[in-house]
Amino acid sequence: MFIVNHLTRGDNTLRRNQVERLNEWVKTQTLPVIACGDYNFDWSVTNGEQSHDAGFDKMVADGNWAWVRPATLIRSQCNPNFNSVLDFVFVNTAARPLAIASVILQEADDCGNAAANPDDRPLRTEFELGAAAPAPTKAELLQRIEALEHQIQELKTMIQRLP
Repeated sequence: MFIVNHLTRGDNTLRRNQVERLNEWVKTQTLPVIACGDYNFDWSVTNGEQSHDAGFDKMVADGNWAWVRPATLIRSQCNPNFNSVLDFVFVNTAARPLAIASVILQEADDCGNAAANPDDRPLRTEFELGAAAPAPTKAELLQRIEALEHQIQELKTMIQRLP
């Protein structure tokens, strides 16, 4: 499954709420999920481990998502006032073995030419889609069963409400 996200820029609380909803949603997914987009986490190119938005920590906290981190970081946006990564590719547990590499693409004068690149630099992320996903763990299978049981209970409730 492939999803594209653009989390809010100016409202830290809303952005972190968006991350919480993404985490809740991905827990219910059984397919490999690739999520990419402008997450606005302001990961500093020079010291990102210490300098980034708390939304990033919320995104990866429970292990539901992992960043397909480029080997070399450059600013992914063209604002010269910021030396940070805003654009990310994340994968869920099922998609982790498929992720090969990610690169923030940069061309000569790409940020100087607003018509060619008005905001963010593109990301190239490679996946091995033919690779077999590892067998699910006991915990993952139990989580799937719980999700199905929840859906069955919702259906039963809906049926009971019918005339």
